[in-house]
Amino acid sequence: MDYLSALNEKQLEAVTATEGYLRVIAGAGSGKTKLLVSRYAYLVKEYGINSAMTECIYKPIALTDSSTPKRIRTAIMRAIEIAWDRGDLDILQSFFGYTVSNTKGKPTNSEFIALLADKLNLWMNVHGVTL
Repeated sequence: MDYLSALNEKQLEAVTATEGYLRVIAGAGSGKTKLLVSRYAYLVKEYGINSAMTECIYKPIALTDSSTPKRIRTAIMRAIEIAWDRGDLDILQSFFGYTVSNTKGKPTNSEFIALLADKLNLWMNVHGVTL
C-alpha cells in the first residue's frame, strides 16, 4: 500500500475511516483530491468496492432520467472532456480551485464528482442548507 505512505497523519485517518460519514474540509492545494483518490483506491483494494460509482451515483441518476448507468457514466465522461478541452482554465479554477490544471489533465469521473460534492457541501455549509 505505497500510496498510503505519501499521506500525512490526518489524511491517512480520513482514507482508512470506515465508520459513519466522512467530511473533508481543507484549503486549496492541501491534498483533498489526493486524499479522495487514495480513499477510493483503499476501499477498492481492502473491501472490493469497485462498483461504488455505478451503485451510488450512476444508477440513481439513470433511474430518475429514464436511462442506463452506462449512458450516465458516458455522459459525465463526455461533459468532463468537453469542459477540459474547450473550457476556460481560469473559469474552471474559479469553480474548483487550483485542483484543476493543464499539467494534471482532466479528472476521472470519480474525481470530478468528488470535486462537485466538495463544492456543493461547502456552499451548503456557508448558506446553512441541510438535506
